[in-house]
Amino acid sequence: MNRRGISPLIATVLIIGFTVALAAVIITWGTRFVQQTQEDVDVSTQIGLACSKLNFDIVRIECVGGGLTGDLLNITINSNSDEDIAGFTFRSTTNTGVLVDTANKALPLSGFNTWEYTWTGGASTNPTRVEAIAHVTVAGVTQVCQAGIEKVETTNVCGFTA
Repeated sequence: MNRRGISPLIATVLIIGFTVALAAVIITWGTRFVQQTQEDVDVSTQIGLACSKLNFDIVRIECVGGGLTGDLLNITINSNSDEDIAGFTFRSTTNTGVLVDTANKALPLSGFNTWEYTWTGGASTNPTRVEAIAHVTVAGVTQVCQAGIEKVETTNVCGFTA
């Protein structure tokens, strides 16, 4: 029997060609992966920096309608820094649980300004704590600031003035 295979020279060329093609695919994927990771870290760092620069206070809380357990909660916030706040999420702790208001996420507060928000239903059962959680926007990404939380906690926040 006369069996013939490919010559050692052809086999070597095929192996080298396959290796070069595989290396090119891995390098292309690796470059994109590293660039995307770097961009994600950059945005995350900028958001963290923006959140660390936030300085705001809840300066007044009023419960409107029906006495101290009114239906509306008017919250006045004062920004004490030049960092813009993209919006807020409010939490109100009452004796029946926690109410969360996310309807005003996109209402911005520019630096060194005062902002007033009326939350319908926020004061429905005598709140004992109100929290304002800031949102910032960096590179088109809006993120909640875990460090950007301002709290007012008393036996009854209705009528609070700082």
